[in-house]
Amino acid sequence: MPEAGWQLNDLYRPVVRVEHDGMPVSCLEICRSYDPAMPFPVPFDLIQSLEKWTSDRKERNGFAVLEWRM
Repeated sequence: MPEAGWQLNDLYRPVVRVEHDGMPVSCLEICRSYDPAMPFPVPFDLIQSLEKWTSDRKERNGFAVLEWRM
């Protein structure tokens, strides 16, 4: 999980931001399980609902993690 967070935030986000003329870009990491003891490279919000996160701009604050279990 920390490696994906670093890649999303430090590698992909800047590229997407340049492609969209500097507009704010939010990142979402979707994982099967979330371990709060694992260190994470950036501050993030742990979200419970993908629908709420995508539909409400106020919910998107930079970086979020969603634990997805089917």
